[in-house]
Amino acid sequence: QAIARMYPRTNAGRLSPNRSRVMGGEGGLNVAQTAEVRLQMEQTKKDIRQLKAMEAQVNWSMRREEKREVVDEEKATDAEIRDWRWQQKAEMKQFEQEQARQTKIEDLVQNKDRVEWKREVRHVQKQDELVRQTEEYYETVDNASWKEAVEQAV
Repeated sequence: QAIARMYPRTNAGRLSPNRSRVMGGEGGLNVAQTAEVRLQMEQTKKDIRQLKAMEAQVNWSMRREEKREVVDEEKATDAEIRDWRWQQKAEMKQFEQEQARQTKIEDLVQNKDRVEWKREVRHVQKQDELVRQTEEYYETVDNASWKEAVEQAV
């Protein structure tokens, strides 16, 4: 109330000092009261500074916590992406191994078929050679018999 008497409001709502009272005019404050008002003003300013400092500290803490949450979310997203990539890589490796196994089986089957075909071809060639040699032998024997018969006849 003492401050309200000392600083009445103007038309614009601002406080305006009542000079006559501050300067010790009629109804003014004495020195002790002025010192007390100053102490109260200093205490009020100190309290306001403390409140502003607390507000700044709370704001800073909130920003720091928000940044921490953003970083944690980014880490979680990165971990999720990394896990997904590892899973994709493992699945691709398994797929490639299966493809390689299938290719190897197909190659082995084709190789087996080719070996069997070659074996049959060699067997047929051997049989043909045996038939040719047998025919040649009989032809040679027939020629020898014919020569002997011709020599005996002559």
